[in-house]
Amino acid sequence: MTGTTRYVALIRGINVGGKNVIRMAPLRAEFESHGFERVETYVQSGNVVFESTRPRNELEPAIEQLLDERVGARVPVMIRSHAELAQVVASAPDGFGTQPETLLCDVVFLKGGLTAAPRRWRRSRLRDGVDRA
Repeated sequence: MTGTTRYVALIRGINVGGKNVIRMAPLRAEFESHGFERVETYVQSGNVVFESTRPRNELEPAIEQLLDERVGARVPVMIRSHAELAQVVASAPDGFGTQPETLLCDVVFLKGGLTAAPRRWRRSRLRDGVDRA
């Protein structure tokens, strides 16, 4: 299909601590009923992989509205393309994720753009010799 892009929808705040519980089969069905293709979910994570020909800038609000109206969950959604995720992996620092038993490695995805405004971004306190950001 021409113009189809593979994406992941990172849906925050569902299936955590018994709140906003959404089963993956109905979630897949909702995505499919809204015209998304090759829809897959990953366990109960709230992450949905799909393909779409829709403009990228329409996806986050459309999926947030879908979740609000059809599933009853007002939660933020972040969209990343397959190419963007591949770039994240390719740009990982040396050793990232190679010692999961002893070192925790995280990737943080932000919904909006990162700015220098203190109200938008508060840097976590890093421990010398332990944390890196």
